[in-house]
Amino acid sequence: MNVSEIFAAHPPRAAWSRPEDAIPVLPDETGNAAKVWTIMQHLTLGTGKWAGTPFSERAMEWQRRGVSAVLGPAPANPEDRHWVSTWFIESSKKQAKSAFSALFTLAYVLAFPEPDGRYYLLASNKQSASLLYDPLQAAILNDPHLSKLCNVRAYKRDVIVYETGQEIKCLALDLESTVGMVAQFVAIDELHLITRNRRGQHMLGQLWSGLSVTGGLSVV
Repeated sequence: MNVSEIFAAHPPRAAWSRPEDAIPVLPDETGNAAKVWTIMQHLTLGTGKWAGTPFSERAMEWQRRGVSAVLGPAPANPEDRHWVSTWFIESSKKQAKSAFSALFTLAYVLAFPEPDGRYYLLASNKQSASLLYDPLQAAILNDPHLSKLCNVRAYKRDVIVYETGQEIKCLALDLESTVGMVAQFVAIDELHLITRNRRGQHMLGQLWSGLSVTGGLSVV
């Protein structure tokens, strides 16, 4: 089924007052959505008011439906992992979008181990990059198993999975370059700020170009 056929078969509610009502409930044909969501449920929130709380206790229905909609339907090409290439999330402030992006990235890496895979979280500045890295770091350090599985390098704002060589790295627009980067996954925080200048547009172009080669996923 193509995109139009899937949404015709599973339409969102015509009138909705909750965020999840805008997301159709799609079947998890691949089992990938359940795999990622199960991992996320076991991760711990590490910053803010709910620090130390399992993600499962604060997860929102729109987040579960979003993961299912992006990863559940079988792609037309059996060699692809997703039937869509970009997940665009639009939300108001204080909805923990940065923390969700970080935990989704970590769960994605753990669910689909790929030797030497590269996974980037791009922010508009150093402070915003820390907002992405802090929940990622806390989720790992709060879990004894993940602490042994991963090398957390706060000074580089990255995480290395020992066994596979996978790297998760938080990039700041004003500090780093994306030249030569070929990613399996990219999460972009505050797209409107990143695209204000040519440097940001150029970095996005490079990252998306790499995704077109790997068939990876971007979350915006």
